[in-house]
Amino acid sequence: MQAALAEIGLAAEASAVRAGLVACTGNTGCKFSATDTKRHAVAIADHLDAKLKLEAPLTRFAVAECEPRPALDRGAHIGFHAQKQPGRIYCGVALPVGRLTVPQMRGIAAIAERYGSGTIRLTVWQNLIVSDIAVSDRAAVQAALAEIGLAAEASAVRAGLVACTGNTGCKFSATDTKRHAVAIADHLDAKLKLEAP
Repeated sequence: MQAALAEIGLAAEASAVRAGLVACTGNTGCKFSATDTKRHAVAIADHLDAKLKLEAPLTRFAVAECEPRPALDRGAHIGFHAQKQPGRIYCGVALPVGRLTVPQMRGIAAIAERYGSGTIRLTVWQNLIVSDIAVSDRAAVQAALAEIGLAAEASAVRAGLVACTGNTGCKFSATDTKRHAVAIADHLDAKLKLEAP
């Protein structure tokens, strides 16, 4: 089998670096990507494999020895939450399927500069976080978000709603996934109320 795989450029074994290597389509399949991420990922793996040799395989622990994973709450970052710094909060902003208009981008930047430390963080759920807001500025931030058509609240459906670029930006997609995701969320929000994602 190994010989057959080798004939087509594949292998049944991989280094520790390559075994977990993942890269998005990049500019070979997505018009929003500025780089060939797959080629770069392979180049990074080549470099690491040449420079880094593990003395022994990575140790795997039995599941019984691991701490239990906390319950997943995709909407936990949405809304206002206390920071470790006294008197400071962060605001998780719900973005409709991860999309922002240019005026909304400028508005978020202005909110982060005026009320926070200028820091904006992106989440894996295609939302964003504005940090270091004074507790006393919470209402002002809510009002500023409303002015640009955004909010720090979202239904259980929308808080964790993620959609790929779809055919508006990916030549491999056959559908407008972001538009359809919004339509599905509209339908679900009208028909049922979820207490958890």
